[in-house]
Amino acid sequence: MTQKKTFTGWCNQYLIDRQMRINDLVKDLQDGVLLINLLEEISNKKILRYTPKPRFRAQQMENCSKALTFIKREGIKLVAIGPEDISDGNLKLILGMIWTLILRYEINRGGNVKGDLLDWIRLRVEPYGMKVNNFKEDWRDGRIIAALTDSFRPGSLQTSGDPLTIATAAMVYAEKELKIPMILDPHDMVNEPDDLSILTYLFFYKKFEESADTGEEKVQIVGDYKFVMVGSGLKEGKVGYEKTFTISVFDKKSNEPHATLTAEQFAITISGPEE
Repeated sequence: MTQKKTFTGWCNQYLIDRQMRINDLVKDLQDGVLLINLLEEISNKKILRYTPKPRFRAQQMENCSKALTFIKREGIKLVAIGPEDISDGNLKLILGMIWTLILRYEINRGGNVKGDLLDWIRLRVEPYGMKVNNFKEDWRDGRIIAALTDSFRPGSLQTSGDPLTIATAAMVYAEKELKIPMILDPHDMVNEPDDLSILTYLFFYKKFEESADTGEEKVQIVGDYKFVMVGSGLKEGKVGYEKTFTISVFDKKSNEPHATLTAEQFAITISGPEE
């Protein structure tokens, strides 16, 4: 199940700091210990007086109860899930709980979460001639994720090949170069797309943009060519400080780098009275 695998990957991104890992959401949360550790990591708070090595079902249930009580005290509303559901491995309710945690601690935004993210993706992939209207079927051919990834490093990826090859190359590149965790399996994106899983994964791209010093990016279409300008030199600067930017040229239709016009780097220094 795509959602189970992706949500497990999301949890493990936090548990790795404690040298812990969830392999199966159904079995590994039953005693409440990993869930409590996850909650402590994502909230930066401590949960006191739980049993770190429960031997009996009563201790497991008590741990699960403490975890749910903590979630409620955080002001998070959970629907129809009790400690017995976690201890008994009710996957549907566990997935609902994890998604609620993702919304609160990962996405943590008001408004139309899906709509806002979709609008942001559209802006990034529009220069590639791509259109995206959902977080499911549109991602099957791999070209959208390739375009989104390439938009951070123009000219790094190609959109030719079979869907799985394209998606895998893009997601491996994103993990290696952009440090975006591959919590979603490329095979699942292409063959078994799940909207909540894809949305969760894509929010790491948005976080990357918000946290990385990537400078500005401008795209200009002229005739059959696409000019991509990237770098801090496109942003406002201070007098006397040099900033750079790079101009790359692509074929508008194929999105391949131009055969003879190579990327050039320029430097700009603002002159004027010292501040």
